[in-house]
Amino acid sequence: MEKKVIFFVLALVLFSALSSNIFAAQAIPLPPQPNLNPSFLGETQYYTVDLRGNGETVISAKFILGNQTNYPLNQVSLNVPRVKPQDLIVYQVIREPQCILYEPNTTTCAKYQEPDYYNYWGPAKYEKAGFTLKGDTVVVNLPTPIQSNANGSFMIYYRALGYTKKNLFGAYNYVFTTLKVEDRIRTVQVGVMTDSDLYLEGQRGTVNYKFTSAPLSAESLIVRQGAAANTQLDNFYQQIGQGTIVKTASDLQPGESYTVKGSYADSALKVYANKILAGIGVVFLALILVIFIFKALFKNIPSRNLLLIILTSFLAALVVFGYTVLVFFIRVYFNTTGYNYELVSFFDIFMAFSLIGVYAIFLILPAVVLGIKKGVWFGIGQFVATIVWLMFYFAVTLLILVASGSFAAPGVGQPVPFIKGSAPASSSTSDQMN
Repeated sequence: MEKKVIFFVLALVLFSALSSNIFAAQAIPLPPQPNLNPSFLGETQYYTVDLRGNGETVISAKFILGNQTNYPLNQVSLNVPRVKPQDLIVYQVIREPQCILYEPNTTTCAKYQEPDYYNYWGPAKYEKAGFTLKGDTVVVNLPTPIQSNANGSFMIYYRALGYTKKNLFGAYNYVFTTLKVEDRIRTVQVGVMTDSDLYLEGQRGTVNYKFTSAPLSAESLIVRQGAAANTQLDNFYQQIGQGTIVKTASDLQPGESYTVKGSYADSALKVYANKILAGIGVVFLALILVIFIFKALFKNIPSRNLLLIILTSFLAALVVFGYTVLVFFIRVYFNTTGYNYELVSFFDIFMAFSLIGVYAIFLILPAVVLGIKKGVWFGIGQFVATIVWLMFYFAVTLLILVASGSFAAPGVGQPVPFIKGSAPASSSTSDQMN
């Protein structure tokens, strides 16, 4: 009996100890996630480039950087290539230290951790930063120095003329170059956008998101001395780097910059006028090449018969190519609308047989008929001419897709992976590192 009593008391004590530890653990939050962007790899830069209809450019940028020195960092130098910034405004972003350990059974913080600006998302405080502009260099004086082995952030806003130039067709060609710094840059992201009534080269469809640059244009937003919270600036800061088109680069060395090129106008025709003219020129040259090929293949055929071969092969190839493109787009539609597997399988079988029928009727049958009526070599010539026309249609379609940016990286407005020394997969803009 005594053994049972002793066992019961020990079990009760053990349960009480475990319960107190569990409840005490509930009062202590989990440690924060580790820094996924260590500052020794370099700083991170984000830009939103707002292209205006009058040729002016509004730039909003934020910089997240670490201090790897043994002394506080209170000045940062920025080199502005190509242009002279106007209406320059600079704010330092101030985050509060985060509590990583609480006193047992209390809400009193026992240990703080310096804020991580690389991964932090949420409200902050903003303090007006002084700066000096000497030539093309902006020296930012940070009101709150970044301590050794810590990181920080600031953002700048300015307007400039010189990033854009009007071409012969009435469109603006823009060349934006990121700011150069004395530190390595791990990642740079550039979002490009225009006013809602303008067309941007490479833009696909309508983008509901609209970045607003209004908050920083008001000098009276922050009137108190020192750092102050501001929800408008929170929203503004978090949106920097977004745009209708987003480009990224990585692993830039000190003094290097990243360049994004393109064009915009008040009509799509002006934006793509040069590509349209180039396409017309390519089609014209391709037609001349096709004529020379026909003359070389059918040099012994009378002109009247040669014209018959050209016309019949042109129409036959047009029908075959057009029907193939139609089947392709219908198949893509089925893939993107989530139809059931059985319906898609039935469609595939039906389209396969229909393609065989169309190819047999328009690719082979005309050659057979003309071969029977005018001779075997006439039929073979008609078949070869149809193949030549099909190759011509394919080449022209490929050129149109490349010129329109359809082979660009997927997802407008989404960052794309970038390998140093190569350009992102896009034909709509020309990107490079200087």
